[in-house]
Order: sequence, then structure tokens, then C-alpha cells
Amino acid sequence: MIKSNLQPSSLDTLLAKEFPPNRWLVNGLIPLHGITILHGLPTAGKTWLMMEIAISVAQGKLLFNQFETNHTGVLLLDEESGEWLLHDRFKTLRAPSELPIHYLTMNSSKFTESYVDELIEWCTDNKVGFITIDSLVRIHGGDENTAQDSAKVFRLIRKLTSAGITVLIIHHNTKASANGEYGSQMRGSGDIQASVDCQLSLVRPYRDDYLTLEQVKNRYAPEMPTIELNFMKHDDYSEFIYLGQLKEGAKHAELKPIILQVIGADPGISQNGLHEKLMELGHGIHVKTLRKLLGTMEGESIDKTKGKANAYCYFIKPKETEPSES
Repeated sequence: MIKSNLQPSSLDTLLAKEFPPNRWLVNGLIPLHGITILHGLPTAGKTWLMMEIAISVAQGKLLFNQFETNHTGVLLLDEESGEWLLHDRFKTLRAPSELPIHYLTMNSSKFTESYVDELIEWCTDNKVGFITIDSLVRIHGGDENTAQDSAKVFRLIRKLTSAGITVLIIHHNTKASANGEYGSQMRGSGDIQASVDCQLSLVRPYRDDYLTLEQVKNRYAPEMPTIELNFMKHDDYSEFIYLGQLKEGAKHAELKPIILQVIGADPGISQNGLHEKLMELGHGIHVKTLRKLLGTMEGESIDKTKGKANAYCYFIKPKETEPSES
């Protein structure tokens, strides 16, 4: 009979263990000793946000003057920007030069067992507890669309977290579809989402300074409500301004009468036309959010028909007339 090497632990052994009470590198947003993935479309501001997080963690100061951070050294694994752009952006974000932030840039480093072991040894020797990776595709070493290859690279990344290192990875969203809209989810195998502890989606709806950050997944706590940010650009520096939690329900309630006014003034207006008009009036709303909002109003206060190129056109729903008394 072959002797088994299995040595399962008991429940009483588990419950007798004591774990640190602090679970967060950035309170509520980035779990301590976990894997967080930050994804979005091109030009959404992912690298800017990653660098802002690195600066706050290296300082041990509040992120956006709002979220507590756990102070530690930071190592940037940069395969996207290069030294010139890192230099420019850190100066723009007013990062003090004495911060414990280190970087490796454009090394074409694929994650292997030996490379990860080197990272763990270096981080231990240099008191670094936070690694950022820009971006996943550059260190993947396989096909991000296959579960097997993605599971392999995340097993290596998990070695970092098992060594007490928090990891933040930048990843990209799907490409534009035929109608010009982008997919709302990350690229690659579903095993990527399954492998991370926290998933953050950064959206820049109108290519201006306005951003939303949605916590799509949080393994350790209920997902935080979507927050709004303003990436404010001044003459010689830039900064992230926290605007608060996104209260979509309240915004929708405020927009409904405005939508009715626009449709009433232009019966048969298309969704794209309605979106453009709302933007002109200063009412920012993502086109997908507008579509959902119109769906809640259909049959209640508006009707729709198909027009040119099968695009829906919207009209005010006629009021039902009460039968007259005979």
C-alpha cells in the first residue's frame, strides 16, 4: 500500500490561528496581500491612477484624501511607459523624490518561477510590500484567452501574495465593436477574473477629466459603491479629486423630466441624438446608461419605433383619454 503524503489540518487548528486585523492596502479598495486588477479602455487613465496609488501608499497618506493606506515600499514593473514617461508623470503628480518607490522598466520580463523568486527576495531585502504591473499582457508569457495559460501566470503572481506582497495589475478591456462601442469587460479568459481578489473598472466616458471607478469584484467584503473622480489638470501639475459615490438612482430621477422635454421638443429623436442633446445641456451620462434609463421609461412615459438603419426613435407616450359621461 502506498503511503499518502496528505496531511490535512483540522478546523480547531484553523480557528486557533490569529491573523492581522488589517485587510487593506488601500481601505476598501485594494486588499492587503491580495491580487487586484485595474482595467479599462485606452486613455482611461489606468497608469495615472496606478501611479497615484503608488505615491499614496509610499507616503502612507490618504488616497484622494479619502481612503487610508498601509505604508510600504513600492516596486513598479513597467512594460508600457519607459523612463521618460514615468519621469514626466511622477513630476506631474508631484511625487517627492525621497519616496520608497522603485521601478524596473522595459525589461521584457515574462513571469517564471526563477523571476518571481528573485522579486520576492529583492522585495524582502528592500522592505517593499507593494508591486504594480503595467500591464498583464506584457508579463503573461502565454495566451491570455486560454484558461490554462492564465491560470499558470496567476499561480506565479499568487506566490508574491503568499510572500506578503500586495499586487496591482493593469489590464485592458475588449476592443471596439462594429458599432463603435467598447465592451464593458476585461480582455482574455474568464480565469483572469476568477484568479483575482479584487477587480476595479476605470471608465472615462467622455474623454474629459471625469472618471468613474467601479469595484466589480471584492473577495473580502461587499463591493464598494462606484466612486466619481476628477483628474484635474493645472498649469504645472495634475491631481485626482474625489467627488463622492455615484448615486445613479438619484441622477436618473433628475434626468427623466429633462429627457421628456428633449423628446417632446424633437419627436422621433434617436438615442444618439438624445445623448448628444443631453451632453449639450450639460447632463453627462454614458450611452449605455442612457439606454437602460430609456428602457425603464418605455411604456410608462415614452414610446419607440424603428427608424433608419433600425435605429430606435422616441416619442412621448400619448395620454389615455378618459371616456366621456353620456
